This record gives sequence, structure tokens and C-alpha cells, in this order.
Amino acid sequence: MKRVMAVLLVSLTIGCLSSCGGGGSDAAPTDTQPAVPPTASSSAAAAEPSPSAVTESTRMVGISGSYIKDIQLGVSKFGMDDDSAEGAPDGAPYRWTATKTWEFPDTSVSLDYSIIGDDDSQLISGSFGATWDAVESNEVFCAAAATYLGFIATMPYDTADSDAAKQWVDDNIGTVAGADPISTTIGEAEFTLSGTVTAEGMPNSFLLQIAAVG
Repeated sequence: MKRVMAVLLVSLTIGCLSSCGGGGSDAAPTDTQPAVPPTASSSAAAAEPSPSAVTESTRMVGISGSYIKDIQLGVSKFGMDDDSAEGAPDGAPYRWTATKTWEFPDTSVSLDYSIIGDDDSQLISGSFGATWDAVESNEVFCAAAATYLGFIATMPYDTADSDAAKQWVDDNIGTVAGADPISTTIGEAEFTLSGTVTAEGMPNSFLLQIAAVG
């Protein structure tokens, strides 16, 4: 179990480095990667949904410079390339969601996101999660979650401090599970990190939420 989970962490780390460098290849999974069931769509550039019918007075405004396409292209390096459009809440024109799950003989690990965008496709708010079945050691899962959520925290926007945001995730992901959520504000974005534990006290999920301030 530890060996296959370690393979997953290496895969996620390579995806993060590829995204940060703006390059990377979409290489096929190695023999050690478990097969993933086919998804409904395999394109990271899914067609944009039709705007919700909301009035101008109720329109929400996203974080300046936080373009959703940047986020979608980034998470595609983690295997989430089946973006699907859903109905957006009142005051927001767009919402996209995606999930990537790795199935193992005795457990599964999932990464997901749900992002809401404004008329200019800037991020109004987003939820980014990492979940597993919490078996055996949790060290590799926590490291995998930190890789994914730390990468998300580096998303570009006009008032971003990517290094500080990633460091904040790294510093807190080891203690937030089962405790109260914690938050920090960096420029125009508020970051909130939370986590859950099993009855035995083992971390089994982490959630990073990002929202426009104001």
C-alpha cells in the first residue's frame, strides 16, 4: 500500500513541477499507476456554460487577474481534465467542477475542485479537496494533499504572493485535520484550510477554499 501511494505522490509532484514550468507532457500512466475509469469528457477546454440569468445589480466580481483557465490548465497536470459545467449560484454566471480518483485494491484517493467565475472568467470562489479512505499510514496522503493544495494556492492574480500562500498551506496542513478551520488573506483573496479525521484520529480529507475579499 505504501509503495503504490508513494507512486501517486511522485506522480502528483511531477504534475506540479510541470505546471509551474509551463510545460510538461501528458505522458501515459506507468505500469505502477492504477487504471482510472473513463470519464465523460477528456478535454481540459470544455465548452463554456451559458451564463445564469442574473441582473447586473447582483453580479459578483472575482479576484482581479485570477483567470479560471489558468486554474483548469494547472489542475489538468493532476489528471483532472474532465471539466463539467453546472448551474451557478445566484449572482455568479459560471461554475465548473472536476474530480480525479485513483482506485487501489483496498483504498482510493480523490482530488477535486468546484470553481465559480464571474463575467470575465475570474475566480469568485473555489473549493479544492483531497480525500482518501484512511488506511495504514497517512504520511503519504498528507504529502500528496499538500502537493495539490499547495500548488492551487500559487494561482496567479494581481495581488498574489504565491510563495507565501504555498508556505501557509505547507505550514498548516499537518495540524488542521480535526481542528478548527484556519484562514489567511493575501491581497484580494482569502484562503481557508480545513480537514477531517476518522474515529481513530487519522486524517482522511483536506479542503482549501479561496474566495474574493470584499
